[in-house]
Amino acid sequence: MSLIDISKNRLYISKIVDVISSENRNKNKKTHVSGRHSDALIYVLDGSCAYEIEGGKHFCVDAGEVLYLAHGSKYCMTVTSDSYKVIYCDFEFHSNEPRESNRFSPQNKEHVKNLFFKLKNTFSQRSSASFGEAMSVLYSIYAAVLALSDTSYVTSGTKSKMAPALRFLNAHLGDATLTVAQLAKMSDMSEVYFRSLFKSTFGSTPSQYITSARLKRACELMNYPFLSLEECAIQSGFSSLQYFCRVFKAQTGTTPSKFRKTE
Repeated sequence: MSLIDISKNRLYISKIVDVISSENRNKNKKTHVSGRHSDALIYVLDGSCAYEIEGGKHFCVDAGEVLYLAHGSKYCMTVTSDSYKVIYCDFEFHSNEPRESNRFSPQNKEHVKNLFFKLKNTFSQRSSASFGEAMSVLYSIYAAVLALSDTSYVTSGTKSKMAPALRFLNAHLGDATLTVAQLAKMSDMSEVYFRSLFKSTFGSTPSQYITSARLKRACELMNYPFLSLEECAIQSGFSSLQYFCRVFKAQTGTTPSKFRKTE
């Protein structure tokens, strides 16, 4: 049976179960899990741990990496350091298809770490407003995972020069301060040369590409009725709801509110 790789398939998240900080000091002790009750995304704060997943997959996660454990997965974990500190989020994907547990190494580890802390603090407030914000933060974490595969097609030639910039772009799409100058720096190019090479490679300017990617994320977030249009806009990297509405109508011919009702 083939398993879905969550970094290459965009899945919807139905709900957050819990967000917890944990520390395990049982070095070299094997802990067996007969079947996870939910999906989990885990950020390793300190230490390392080896995982043996049923089916033959083995990997070790270290500080700064993200671990995904699939709903229903069976595995054995062995802490390989004196202490193994993590923040983990138990949640549920809106999908019955079997998924593959895996580890990921985000490019901007500090950014992802801060997202996990923000998720924990927001979810702990247990209010209706914080619930929507927590879902948005979890989507930002998932977006960082998706960003690792979004540029997997870039293998050689001109496009390979763009890979660092695209990874950075996808990981920081929700940051309204993201600039083309930052992307050029990631590719070790002048801004003028980067703009020219980007357009000849992808058929659009960097700014057009960023706007298109942000609109796509906003449309995905609008599927969730508990998120306001302003939250969808801000989490997608637009500086304000007014600017988002103006760009959305210019690109689609309709307003975000009408689009949401129709879809």
